[in-house]
Amino acid sequence: MDVFTIDMDNMMNLEARLCGDKLPEPILSIHHRLQMVFKSDYAGSRRGFFGRYEFLDERKYASK
Repeated sequence: MDVFTIDMDNMMNLEARLCGDKLPEPILSIHHRLQMVFKSDYAGSRRGFFGRYEFLDERKYASK
């Protein structure tokens, strides 16, 4: 699965390319939009995937 951020100018930036069965590190973004694109190679059948998101207080993560 590819994970893109989409900025204010609608430019898509690839943030992560995920595959396999290992859990990825969290993806943090300053943009308000993310797009996840799932692609299958039809090599097998699995249970799928689980995603979670949360909104963070940007003041906590702003550079000082």
